[in-house]
Amino acid sequence: EKYQVDPFWVGAIMWTETHFKQRSTSRVGAKGLMQIMEPTGVFLLKQMEKKALLSKQALKTISSFKRPWEIDPYLNIEMGVYYLSSLMKRFPRSASHATVAYNMGPSRIRFRLNKGINVTKRNQYLIKVKKRYLYLVKNFRKNAGSYLLDRKGSPLPKLAYQ
Repeated sequence: EKYQVDPFWVGAIMWTETHFKQRSTSRVGAKGLMQIMEPTGVFLLKQMEKKALLSKQALKTISSFKRPWEIDPYLNIEMGVYYLSSLMKRFPRSASHATVAYNMGPSRIRFRLNKGINVTKRNQYLIKVKKRYLYLVKNFRKNAGSYLLDRKGSPLPKLAYQ
């Protein structure tokens, strides 16, 4: 809610990236549930004003080989959601563009869009995210019962979300 990103979309990205395996490392070196690359991670910590986590002392106390987002799954998720939120602002007309940019990098997406290349058509990553999103939403609604709450914390009547 803090970053205005649909939690089911985040879950779908997380599933697509790692199948919820916390210690996942991609073939290109992205780490954690949200697959944060080191340069992106450093950039995000600065943007999120978590500079204390970047100090040499903080990194030494955690590990001389690991970055904070590799160790702390909550931080990894927060960073991924923050990044996705910033991409959605950068590509305001299309959550699909933001999602593909999360996977391929915003510069590559911007370059392709400027060349008139459709970046979402037949994009396997986006297809997987959308498929998982629909699965998560469908199963949440099916199994939620009276667990859905309104903003005040009161249960929603079942008809409100069927």
